[in-house]
Amino acid sequence: MVSGAVVILLGKLFSVSLEDKAGHTVLIRFHKTGDYVSLACLCLHDTS
Repeated sequence: MVSGAVVILLGKLFSVSLEDKAGHTVLIRFHKTGDYVSLACLCLHDTS
């Protein structure tokens, strides 16, 4: 379940690429339907 704060932050995006403090790339794909955003894909890529 995606928290409300994340939905507010990313609600206008279809995808976002983030990098955590360990240097891992986090690719999050959202599918926007009506007034809510459903989490479609969350992939962690270990770059080490």
